[in-house]
Amino acid sequence: MLDVWLPLLQEQVRTLPVLLLQAAALGGIFSTVLGLRDKTMPLLGSGGLVYGWVLGISGFLLLGLAFDILAMPSKPYLNTDVLFLGGLFGGWLGGLVCWICMVGGRLLFGGLNYGYVAAIDMGILTLGGILMHRWALRKDLAQLSVRDVGLVWLVKMVFSVGSMAVIAAMSLIPVKTGQNLLVLRLLGAGLSWVILGGLLVLLRREARDRDAADRALAQERTDPLTGLPNRRALREYLDSLAALPGEVSSTVLTLELSNLGPMVRLHGHSWPDQFWSQLVEALRAHALTCPLQPFDPRYFMLSDLTLAIVLRGVTLEQMQHTGMADHFYAELSDYLLRTRTGEAAPRLRMGVAIGNDSRHKSADAILRNLSLALQSDTRPLRFFHRSFEEKALLDEKLRVLLIDWISASRAPLAYQPKCDLRTGEVLAAEALLRAKDASGRPISPPLVLEVAARNQLLIEFEWCTVETVVHAIGLGLQTQRPLPLAVNVSAASLTVPGFGLRVVALLRMARVPCELLTVEVTENSPVPDIDTVGESIAAMVSAGVKLSLDDFGTGYSGLSMLAKFAFTEIKIDQSMVARLEQPRMQAAVSLAQESALRYHASLVAEGVETPQQIERLVALGIRCGQGYHFARAMDLDSLLACGRLPHAVEARVDPISQY
Repeated sequence: MLDVWLPLLQEQVRTLPVLLLQAAALGGIFSTVLGLRDKTMPLLGSGGLVYGWVLGISGFLLLGLAFDILAMPSKPYLNTDVLFLGGLFGGWLGGLVCWICMVGGRLLFGGLNYGYVAAIDMGILTLGGILMHRWALRKDLAQLSVRDVGLVWLVKMVFSVGSMAVIAAMSLIPVKTGQNLLVLRLLGAGLSWVILGGLLVLLRREARDRDAADRALAQERTDPLTGLPNRRALREYLDSLAALPGEVSSTVLTLELSNLGPMVRLHGHSWPDQFWSQLVEALRAHALTCPLQPFDPRYFMLSDLTLAIVLRGVTLEQMQHTGMADHFYAELSDYLLRTRTGEAAPRLRMGVAIGNDSRHKSADAILRNLSLALQSDTRPLRFFHRSFEEKALLDEKLRVLLIDWISASRAPLAYQPKCDLRTGEVLAAEALLRAKDASGRPISPPLVLEVAARNQLLIEFEWCTVETVVHAIGLGLQTQRPLPLAVNVSAASLTVPGFGLRVVALLRMARVPCELLTVEVTENSPVPDIDTVGESIAAMVSAGVKLSLDDFGTGYSGLSMLAKFAFTEIKIDQSMVARLEQPRMQAAVSLAQESALRYHASLVAEGVETPQQIERLVALGIRCGQGYHFARAMDLDSLLACGRLPHAVEARVDPISQY
């Protein structure tokens, strides 16, 4: 027995340097492949062909080196290890490619002598690797241990030795040759341990590097305070939806805290972070999200105070027309009230927006414009129908129009007559904003004021409307029609120091009697109780400018404002006039009429549309009104031509539609 082992051991020692060089080259090649491999692909399973080709070509070259260059009786090359690794890393497909390359190399360099035996031997070794591949797929590669290396090595040795046993049992090679090959494989067990262990260590290191990179990337995509996916994750998700083939509709729901201040004062500064994470847990589990479940809802923190929910496969129009958005918002509000019985409940605003734009698919642009839209609209439930990019362009055009109007000191106004309810005589008129875009389409007045406020142009634009109305009064004087006109002014203008004195100076410069101008202050816009406001109002009233309180009874502290300022006119809103058939509303209007008389003011009814309303108003003692029963808003020439208006007059200014 020693006569057999000793020569083979000596031969193994002589070939060891060559085998070690081959092992080092194999390790370097494998390390390079791992480094170049796409980081988004798993280390095992997907892309097994890559491993098969790399190991197969490497084995092919090692075979050529051993047969053509090394003049040794036993050709030293790592055929058993390469074949087993081809199956282990590449699966059946990679193993098959590796086997074909190795068999082809054996036949090319070694000839047909015992070629079929070599093919069987190589096939058995590859099969062992393929079986271990299934085991490796279930393993956490980052946690590979010495025990795992030992298991892989043991299986490799079993198949290596077993292959010789099968070939010997089939008497495919001489007994002496089989014994020599068996002894060589046993003597090479140590080198196999080094090769398998080294490559598995490389695999484990790559797996750990990937896990570390994934954790770092997850942290970059996660809000640190709530633990929810952040704005970056939202952007990437929207981009991924836009990259899908075909048109994939998506809708973004936004939830914002509208009473953040009181909730923080009550529960502390860390409360919002806990609230959002708890709310998402409730949304995922609670029955109120059932209508959203078919659309694969994903939850993201758009900002510190805004949660975004992305719904896939549903449009904004479907959310609105089916009532899904309204139902979800109502259920959510009710849930927050029910779960916080006896304490202040958080109130949410919800926005419904387009999640992708067929013309502008950049998620960055969508999210940036969404944030701007949310800031400029504070309604409890909002539907952003227009694409944000398109809305931004329209807003910019409107900003340019505002600057042009301000520069020219001429605002786009129309005038709605105020008439005697009994005779139809035109007593005065109110200037109303009636703007149009370049194509002649009407622009919604609230949109004009919103864009003006957002661009810090509101005060300048309101002064422009005052200048336009004063100029219109002057034109009326020139045509022997001294008709009083009213202009709307917000609290923002009244808080500007010297506003009242400036109005009076403008009237005197234009040689317009102050009594012909009325400044309307809307009750829906709270007027701050500060000295600047009082001084401006006092300056105008003392000069003879009339003061009107608009929308009385629908806004902030109407009686308090009547007590503080010398209003000469009080206007009740059209919503009150429309319900005059109700006894309680008649009582409310009577109370408004009594309040006006006590403060020496006249009452004007807005939104008068039917003869029946006129009869009820006259019965309540109200003399003046305005509305479609008499006339729509009209241009100045038409107004100055009016005398008495017993019936509705066709307006020369188109009605306002939504912009």
